[in-house]
Amino acid sequence: MKRLLFLILILISFTTPRTLLAQTLEGNWYTPLRNKLLHVIISTDSIVFRKCSYDSLRDYGYADRAFRIEKIVHTNYIVSSFTDSVTNYYLFGFIVDTNSGKNHMNIESTNVAFSNIAAAENAIPQFQKQPLYILFLTKQQIEKIKEGKDISTMTVNDFKIYANKIVEIDSINVDPTNKKYKLSYTYSESTSRLVLCKYGFNALVKGNKFDAMLEKFYENPETKDLLIKMAQPK
Repeated sequence: MKRLLFLILILISFTTPRTLLAQTLEGNWYTPLRNKLLHVIISTDSIVFRKCSYDSLRDYGYADRAFRIEKIVHTNYIVSSFTDSVTNYYLFGFIVDTNSGKNHMNIESTNVAFSNIAAAENAIPQFQKQPLYILFLTKQQIEKIKEGKDISTMTVNDFKIYANKIVEIDSINVDPTNKKYKLSYTYSESTSRLVLCKYGFNALVKGNKFDAMLEKFYENPETKDLLIKMAQPK
């Protein structure tokens, strides 16, 4: 009896973290792109990428990509996708912070296809060296951001704080961004907007409005050089 109880406890110790991880990530997640939100839906057996509008959070009516969950290894989801009569496997790496409620996904996950589950699992150590992650937001967090200040009201001091933070982040990630990962642009769009949201502004606006804000500070002699430094290719 004691041996049976011991085996049950061992089994629980190995399965509980995976269950808790799955429960933490299941649901609807969002991150900003240039003119829309990336909507990621994680269920018990699938991960679906969709797009939706900033204003209504209503999906545009189609799924960009859909994946079946095959295996979960710590904070990595091994998924499959069937295209042109071929099944490919992908490795979605996550950083899960249960304390802050902030979860991140490795932005390059969808760009590397594997022939089988074992190959995807063996690639986990290499994937973890790719540091570009996007932040997942809940619907409630998105709605809260939309209550922020209009970006057209930014002052010179506001812009300096924002731009210097972007320059700092870029300097930290200069090596990976120089590698020209396929989805680096998604990381850049998401990060630039979320940093601005952090300072109390609603950056969930379409690209033309965002560009108009930048142009205003490009035309200001006091901020022009800083904007160029912030926007220059790394």
